[in-house]
Amino acid sequence: MRASSFAPGAVVKIEDQRLILVDDYLVDGERHWAVRDENGLLGYRAEAKLRYLYDVAKTLVFVHEEDSHARTKKSGRRLIKDLPAHERKRYLFRRGLLDEVARRYTVGCTSQILSYEERNGSTHTVTVLEKFCTDAAVKIGNEVYGEARSCSVASYYRYLAAYGDGSDPQKLVGQFDNRGDRNQIDDRVKQTILDVMAEKLEEAKYRKPIGSKPVLTMREIMSEVNDRLVALNQKSANASGSAEDLFRMPSRATFYNLFRTFPAYSRAIARHGLTRARAMFRRPGEAVPVEAPLSCLQFDETRLPLFVVHDEYRIPLGRPWLAWYVDEYSRAIPGFYLGFEPPGDLVIAATTKHACLMKGYVQQEYPDIGQPYLMGGIGRHFRFDNSLQAHSQSVSEMATELDSSYEFTRSRSPWEKGLVEGAFNLVNQTFLKELPGFVLPYDQRIDGHDYDPSKHGVISFRTLVWLWHHWLLTVYHPFAPRNGSGMSRNDRWLEGIRRVRPTFLDRSADLDFLFGIVREGTWTLDRCGVVFEGLYYYSDDADFLRRRSGASQKVRVKVNPFDLLWVQVWDKELEAWIPAKARQAQYAAGLDLHTHKLLRRYANLLSGRDDVDAWLAALFHLQHLIADSVADALTIGTSAKLARAMNISTAHLFRNMQPDGRLPQDSAGNDSRNRAQQTSGDLTPGADGRGSSGQTQRPTPQFNSDLSLGNLG
Repeated sequence: MRASSFAPGAVVKIEDQRLILVDDYLVDGERHWAVRDENGLLGYRAEAKLRYLYDVAKTLVFVHEEDSHARTKKSGRRLIKDLPAHERKRYLFRRGLLDEVARRYTVGCTSQILSYEERNGSTHTVTVLEKFCTDAAVKIGNEVYGEARSCSVASYYRYLAAYGDGSDPQKLVGQFDNRGDRNQIDDRVKQTILDVMAEKLEEAKYRKPIGSKPVLTMREIMSEVNDRLVALNQKSANASGSAEDLFRMPSRATFYNLFRTFPAYSRAIARHGLTRARAMFRRPGEAVPVEAPLSCLQFDETRLPLFVVHDEYRIPLGRPWLAWYVDEYSRAIPGFYLGFEPPGDLVIAATTKHACLMKGYVQQEYPDIGQPYLMGGIGRHFRFDNSLQAHSQSVSEMATELDSSYEFTRSRSPWEKGLVEGAFNLVNQTFLKELPGFVLPYDQRIDGHDYDPSKHGVISFRTLVWLWHHWLLTVYHPFAPRNGSGMSRNDRWLEGIRRVRPTFLDRSADLDFLFGIVREGTWTLDRCGVVFEGLYYYSDDADFLRRRSGASQKVRVKVNPFDLLWVQVWDKELEAWIPAKARQAQYAAGLDLHTHKLLRRYANLLSGRDDVDAWLAALFHLQHLIADSVADALTIGTSAKLARAMNISTAHLFRNMQPDGRLPQDSAGNDSRNRAQQTSGDLTPGADGRGSSGQTQRPTPQFNSDLSLGNLG
């Protein structure tokens, strides 16, 4: 970088005042400087005061004559350490070569002949300066590059001229990146491209992204530029009377080079949409603006201190998981999940799907509650734990499809998601603590390590779902907090949606497709259809895809893990998902992916086969095991696996609602049994879920409680 000193003729700038140092002199042993301002007035400044302004106040700077043209001069200078590695080595080599030659330079060495050499059949004179340059290049080359380099006298003079006063290292490095015939594009064509890009980038701020497609494509920009260039050619032809094509379309690479000149934030909007771009470029520690309900939803999950028993088999199934979203604006719960699926992206998908519903089933299924479920809609921002399932590709695609942003809390920082953590504490105090418990009798042989009567209650799954809705809609949402710090959650929700109304998908059936999982592996689409986990899928759209793109091809599929009746196949040409239905529709309808994998694995153990008949045989056998397990005390691990195999969860209930909006009355075990009957037409003895003829059923636990729901006593 440039260096200056206090000397006659030096120019300094103190704040906005420009001064020229004229001469220095001593006054009482202290050095002073005579300075001249821009008006030519002469003044005096103590050098100690000038040094103070330079060191401490930092208002004095040295300026040069060329700096007066600041408007045309580029701002900022690159440091040597900031140069790329290859440019830094080039600078060190050339600067070292100049210093080495200057150290050995003598008067007359430029013309003094040292020796003669034969080159290309002629005699060449070698001067002393040429020898200095050659030796210096070998020495400095070994130090910088690790190998000898060469340097001619012409290169030495070129380096010397480029170095100048040493103020700008980039001059000595050179501009190798600017080689070639550049700026061939007409200025009017370039300006047209920039204008179109600026207009399209501004329009992209108001567009909604569709799936993972870019909001703005280069094809759209090039099409608009082509139309404008055609109009310019027609205008110029009319003016000159000739039909010469003056303005031509540049290459695609030129478009991308010009597009990269726009800010990265604008380009991110064009690629991902405004919502995701804002999340990507948010400042550290900047809070999400919460101006209305659904502005920010916090997610969390926990295991309930309850033992759930099967409604029909009376089998203890273990402790279920509760996952939910808490709205930051209203403190309400727009969506939840109750079931035995362990934490994962499927739980997040099921909870998000329930949050996106309008909750119309409540009035039909629970007429005794008398309070509507007001909360529902697409969240505009989600906040998850810094967990493995939250970082999955399914969550990213879910947020992309919903045009929502999401973030993760830092590890070991629960206070960043304190709202949902505090809501769990409220549930423990006002809901779980008041649930009536039941101590299982000793003759049922429940292991004390599995069940602790002082901590756990026993309840059926459907009763738990009903009590949860009852507490949520009659206690938690309609009443204001007991600290008297505001409105109830229902009132805050209604007040907030007057400002920003919640949005829903055009069709609720799209939710099943939206929360599917994408299998990145390659799957073959041929005359048999698409094979996924042993199931064959085909449709008219898939047939059209085969006729257009090939009889046999590799495709990508998207599956709804809660219902295997349909899969989606990616069409590369149309850039869209097309549906395909299972050919074994009666078996696959309502079947979740986990149960199907379990049946396939069990069928392989029983018969070594992998077809529908073997899966049904495995289903019959599992039903016998479930029915016969009534008399046995199961461990927590076995109970949890059993509950997950029967798909006991709110996701199953909400997915299989009846046409009138009521929840299905049959349990998951009955659904599997009905699937087996419809598919095979036979019913194996004992497959009705009631066990063998000599098997006695476990009585349903009965309990009484004087505590009213929501009353802390």
